[in-house]
Amino acid sequence: MKQLFVYGLLKEKNIQDRLFNRIIKQQPYMIEGYGISDKLVNGMYKTIEFDSDEYTYGVLLHLEDHELDITDRFEGVTHGLYKRINIGDDVQAYIHEVSYT
Repeated sequence: MKQLFVYGLLKEKNIQDRLFNRIIKQQPYMIEGYGISDKLVNGMYKTIEFDSDEYTYGVLLHLEDHELDITDRFEGVTHGLYKRINIGDDVQAYIHEVSYT
């Protein structure tokens, strides 16, 4: 089981049901040292970026390994839109990797 911090679309039950054919167990979670960026990915989606003075509220999703692969595809990891990083306590999150468009 993997823990993935999310703060946007992946929190939505209809998105989870579409991607995983189930509703994912989740719990409220806050990360320190990352803030929501004003810059948008593809002109639509906010991302988090490192900022030691900021914090972001979201949820932890408890995913199976194969479901983490599904989220990588959903977030465009293979296209360089985001990368998955460790943010501590065996928790991972997505941050924007390349240039903002």
